Amino acid sequence: MWTCPDCDRSFGRTRQGHTCSPAMSIEDYLATAPEHERPVAEVLIAHAAALDEAVVEPVSVGLILKRRSTFAMARTMTRWVSLGVSLPRVVSDPEPDRKVQQLSTSYHHVWNVRTVDDLLPLLELIDEAYEADG
Repeated sequence: MWTCPDCDRSFGRTRQGHTCSPAMSIEDYLATAPEHERPVAEVLIAHAAALDEAVVEPVSVGLILKRRSTFAMARTMTRWVSLGVSLPRVVSDPEPDRKVQQLSTSYHHVWNVRTVDDLLPLLELIDEAYEADG
């Protein structure tokens, strides 16, 4: 991991390009989260805390989950949370809400998560993405 000396964020590659702005605290992030996002974010943060080397990085656009690199990201949308997960395989169940994109040796999936009930079946896939990033 490389840590940017300007914003103190960690990345999988040295000198990785990024928008250089410091991450927020989890408390500050949750305090400003829209009503529909907060319960989903709380479950996602708690789940990631149980993964030994996972880092949750709250930024202005959402939550980034990292190990060696980003393995999942929850972005705040108007009426849902857009959950992106990078996996070593294509998943069709539950069916992603957007077309799966191949990125090198992984596949980026996106689901629109409106409630915690929408998130629960995806937690195993987050675990799989975490393991694949090890």
